[in-house]
Amino acid sequence: TRLAAPSGAVLRELAAHSDCTQARDGVPSLGCAPHESSTHLLRAMTEAIHTTDSPPALLHAVLHHAATLHPEVVAYIDAGRRFSFADMEAASRRLASALLQRGLVRGDRIALLSHNQVEWLQLFFAATRIGVAVVALSPRYREAEIAFMLDDSQSKAVFATREIDGFDFQAMLEGLIPALPALREVLTIDGEVFAAMAAS
Repeated sequence: TRLAAPSGAVLRELAAHSDCTQARDGVPSLGCAPHESSTHLLRAMTEAIHTTDSPPALLHAVLHHAATLHPEVVAYIDAGRRFSFADMEAASRRLASALLQRGLVRGDRIALLSHNQVEWLQLFFAATRIGVAVVALSPRYREAEIAFMLDDSQSKAVFATREIDGFDFQAMLEGLIPALPALREVLTIDGEVFAAMAAS
């Protein structure tokens, strides 16, 4: 089976964990030697997608396949927190169940607004499990841009970091609910409700 060349995102991840001192735009040169952790990550990703058997066609299936092949391999590190492929698989399953319990169904949309953090990915994989689309919102956006995107996408729920760089996203998003008939709730990723969803 021929392996596809790693994407720019994968190369940048490798650059962040490499021994390379000569890198351009975050992408290592061919002579750079990645650390063992990044080598494991790339191997797990490529093996999860390119196998001699029928490869998984859905994103959550790719995660499941990686968790089956390499359950203890560290998939993501977030502010010192380490998450294996098995951790990510379990978290996405719990959150998928929680999304269903909140009334979300296949074809619905949820919006995510946060830092680059592992909870974003956990929610993303959870949504793919149940056929819910994800609308990514940038923390650089403010009321006008976010209101337009939520209205245009008819998002049913927003998951957001409570505050970013001193801006209160929770208050702003909750203030938009009356003007957005489709939007049912705003949940903060760093709040108690989300913690209960992720733990259930």
